[in-house]
Amino acid sequence: MRASRMVGLAFVLALLVVPRVARADGFMTPFFGGSSGGTLAEIGVDKPRSWGVSFGWMSNEIVGMETDISFSPDFYGDSDSLFIGSNSVTTTTVNLIVGVPIGNRGGFSVRPYGTGGIGWFRQRVEGFESIFDFTKNSIGYDAGGGAFVFFGAHIGARVDIRFFKTAWDAGDLVDTALDAFDLDIDPDLIPEPERKISFTRTTVGLVFRW
Repeated sequence: MRASRMVGLAFVLALLVVPRVARADGFMTPFFGGSSGGTLAEIGVDKPRSWGVSFGWMSNEIVGMETDISFSPDFYGDSDSLFIGSNSVTTTTVNLIVGVPIGNRGGFSVRPYGTGGIGWFRQRVEGFESIFDFTKNSIGYDAGGGAFVFFGAHIGARVDIRFFKTAWDAGDLVDTALDAFDLDIDPDLIPEPERKISFTRTTVGLVFRW
C-alpha cells in the first residue's frame, strides 16, 4: 500500500473516532528532533534527524487519540557513503493518549501524558546505484510520553520521547542478492533494513489547539 494511502487512512480513522462531547480539544503538532539507541546503536549511526506531524483530539484534556507521522532521512547512514545511497525510515502510527491536565485551560497549563499504539513502518535503502535496492513495509508499535505546555487557549509547545519497534521479520535479502550477482563482498558492509528495527525518538514542536 502506498505511503499516501496509509497517511490518508490514518487521518480518516482519527476523524471517525472523534467523540461527540462538548469538551473535546483538537490539536496538531509539527515537530523535529532525532533518534538514537536500538538498531542505531548496533550499526553505529549517530542520531539521524527526524521530523513530522501529529494530530488528534483529547476529551476533557485527559483521554484521546492521535495519529503520528514521522520521516527520518539517512537513518542507516550518510547517503553519500560508499555502500549506501538514499535511505530513510517513515512511520505512521495511531495511538491512545492519556494526559493529566494541570492549570487553567484559558491560560498557562501543563499536560503530561503517556501514549502508545500501532502502525506502519517503511524502510528504504538504496546501494550500489540501486543494485541493492530495498523497501520494507512492516507493522510495528510505539510507546512513550511527554508533556504539552500551553501558553494560552490555542498555542503551546510539546516535548515527546517514544520508543519504536517493528514486529515483522523481513528476512535476509542481502545474502540472496550477493549470491544472485556472485559478488565477493562482506554482507555485513551492506546495511540491509533490519529484520526488527528499534529506536527511541526525541522531538520538540509547536502545538496548535482548537
